[in-house]
Amino acid sequence: IGVALVVRAQRQVLVCNARMAELMECASTDELLHQPLRGSCHALVQRLEQTPEWDGTEMQLTRVDGSPWWALVTARALDYRDEAALLIWVYDVTELHLARESVQRMALHDPLTDLANRRYLQEYAQQALDRAQRLGTRGALIYLDLDGFKAVNDRYGHQQGDDLLVALTQALTSRLRRTDFLARIG
Repeated sequence: IGVALVVRAQRQVLVCNARMAELMECASTDELLHQPLRGSCHALVQRLEQTPEWDGTEMQLTRVDGSPWWALVTARALDYRDEAALLIWVYDVTELHLARESVQRMALHDPLTDLANRRYLQEYAQQALDRAQRLGTRGALIYLDLDGFKAVNDRYGHQQGDDLLVALTQALTSRLRRTDFLARIG
């Protein structure tokens, strides 16, 4: 857990632990203490200035090299020696965030083609119908079926059948408009 006490007026870290320095990509706590905030630490405090009471809010920050990382941030506004300050706790939850994204992606996408699956199609179609009804507009649904596809798998093997599905997916997605939606339900 990274912990820091930041004076709001000067935007300087008064106290922090080694983990906070590490999370903010500093070689030591000395790089953070009594210095103007920079990088991820600066971005974090800027966000906290707008809402200084956070209870485990997940947010994306950026490392010095530009790569994103995810933090779970808890913060409290307080007075420290008659100055407005922020007490901040930061947990690196990048691995958890990426795992959650991966699980969600697996739940809503076909693993072979990466297209939306039946469940995602049902959710999307319901939203589209609701939107069309609300706006008084129309839409279209096109269903494609590959006749004789079982014969391709039987004659040439499942790998060739998979390759055909991937090639077909690429051909279709290259022709989609930004507002079009493509799913694989089979």
